Amino acid sequence: MKVVIVGGVAGGATAAARIRRLDEQAEIVVFERSGFVSYANCGLPYYIGDVITDPEELTLQTPESFFSRFRVIMKVRHEVTAIHPNRKTVSVKNLETGENFEESYDKLILSPGAKPTQPRLPGVGLDKLFTLRTVEDTFRIKEYINTHHPKSVVLAGGGFIGLELAENLRELGMEVTIVQRPKQLMNPFLLDARTPVEYAGGHMEGFRNIPLDDLRDRLDEIEPGKPVYVTCQSGLRSYIACRILEANGHEAYNFAGGFRFYDAVVNDRALIEKAYSCGMDQ
Repeated sequence: MKVVIVGGVAGGATAAARIRRLDEQAEIVVFERSGFVSYANCGLPYYIGDVITDPEELTLQTPESFFSRFRVIMKVRHEVTAIHPNRKTVSVKNLETGENFEESYDKLILSPGAKPTQPRLPGVGLDKLFTLRTVEDTFRIKEYINTHHPKSVVLAGGGFIGLELAENLRELGMEVTIVQRPKQLMNPFLLDARTPVEYAGGHMEGFRNIPLDDLRDRLDEIEPGKPVYVTCQSGLRSYIACRILEANGHEAYNFAGGFRFYDAVVNDRALIEKAYSCGMDQ
């Protein structure tokens, strides 16, 4: 059986890994339009703020590492432009070379993801207007800051990523203004989907522990009307938790990278602050 998946990152990569566990012999091909198959979205503001300085630290998996682990072919910078169900093929464009070709499939999974909403207002499309969702968005923002050295910024949205970005831009010396439609900033339900043992070993402040295996039976503990931000150890369980929450009427957001990524950033920063410039402990 040959499975073609349109879209990588959380949804497509998770589907590919699950299929491999179910069928060792399946041929699995993933087409991802961006240049990255898996990344930690909660780390993007910290790259902009120079807390994370190596862009490779944003990447959780590469096409090579994913193939080594799961024997899944990940083709980045490839865009699926058409589906032909009558002959079970998809049309694909290689965005690097411009080559167009067709890929056959027995089963097809669509996981194209989403893109940030931009209201139809005067000024949309200007070169000073950015969205932050992907690694490429992060690099564009960082390049603009390094080139133009802006003194002030307006952020539309005061959610978790928006506040993290505000903190990092303020650390870079900018005057930051947040424009938020709801009456207050950052009032979500924070959910940690790991086991109680994992949670007790370390967790992000403010996150409540409801293990993924118990989530369906404990949905009444989640406050209605609030967006739910979900984390786990690396991002897989929180992705599944988001699907469960959305199926039950909640607005849910997954912290790809999870506590493992958060812990690495916090501990690395703490070690740096406790060390001399040469790297030796104080």
